[in-house]
Amino acid sequence: MNLWIQNVENKKEIYFRLTANGQKINNVDQELHQSFLERDKEVFKNMTDNEFGTIFRFIGRYRYHLKNITK
Repeated sequence: MNLWIQNVENKKEIYFRLTANGQKINNVDQELHQSFLERDKEVFKNMTDNEFGTIFRFIGRYRYHLKNITK
């Protein structure tokens, strides 16, 4: 369970504080993320900016497509 805190000066901003169990889950998630970065570093180290740009454009178009078909 997360506990939320609203900013008194800006009612639009809501901050969440993790419970002890939520923090444990977050720690595991961060560790997995870091291990994936290390594991996959070899794949990305020789990619050019142009190649990354192509991939990101494709992902953006595909996300847009998925968003439109799931409305």
